[in-house]
Amino acid sequence: MTFPPSSPTQSGPGSAAARFREKLSPEQIAVMRDWVEGTPWPFKSIGKELGVSASTISRYAKEGGWKRPENAAPTPQILRPNPEPAHQRTSPPPPPPPGVRREQIVERLWTLAERHAAILETQPIERAQRSIQPLARLTRTLGEMDKHVRTPLPAHEYEIDAPKPRRSLHELRDELFAHLERINREEGYGWEVREWWFSDGGGI
Repeated sequence: MTFPPSSPTQSGPGSAAARFREKLSPEQIAVMRDWVEGTPWPFKSIGKELGVSASTISRYAKEGGWKRPENAAPTPQILRPNPEPAHQRTSPPPPPPPGVRREQIVERLWTLAERHAAILETQPIERAQRSIQPLARLTRTLGEMDKHVRTPLPAHEYEIDAPKPRRSLHELRDELFAHLERINREEGYGWEVREWWFSDGGGI
């Protein structure tokens, strides 16, 4: 079923524009409304049956306030008025609050410090000795930051099957001291004292 032409067909360069501006008769509009409100077909399929474009049907439906059936096909995105801009649909999530961001950074630094403390046990003496002081400063700074970020849970609130609580500043400090003791034992106490470089006060 197609609509009969409501006016004589024009020829010439301006005929296409004239047909585009051509308005439908009241009878044609009534038939088109019956299709829009009485069938679940999309506008494109209705337009093929009636010989009009989907954009024309959408324009008349919007201007006339026509209601589509509940099971009707949704209006194509290109025909919906003021579609949501693409940059709004794909915008990244908002950044976390400053407090949450700070806590995430501190947690990562603690993990890094614990990892380096474990690696020191397998490092050569000269390399471990160079890493002790920076790691000690890092743990001291993290201990101060932790006081302002969050309060640790009491010991009795940890579940039996919960992950092992993070080592405290004092525990890490004790571990670093143990590494220093190991270095002193392997290098020998007093090796840095000049008077001890010679046996019984004898020179070279």
